[in-house]
Amino acid sequence: HRRQALEPRIIATLVLCMRSRIYLPYETVIHQGDVGPALSFVRSGGCDVLTKKSDTEKFVCRLSEFACFGEQSFLLQSVTNASVRSLATRT
Repeated sequence: HRRQALEPRIIATLVLCMRSRIYLPYETVIHQGDVGPALSFVRSGGCDVLTKKSDTEKFVCRLSEFACFGEQSFLLQSVTNASVRSLATRT
């Protein structure tokens, strides 16, 4: 399967639509069950992906710098399968 690069004008359009947001440590970026509000990129720091069934929260994975998330829910306008929470900054 061959990867194709996007045309420069499409990349420029995407960049112009981007908005930067800063999240405090342990702040929820996306709530499980919500319709995906955006495609998100981790610019610095990291996030934990968590799922919840009943009252039990389960760690799924950790996202590091340059990772993206929320694309499926955003594109399909479907509910999210997990929550994403920002990590504490490194000291």
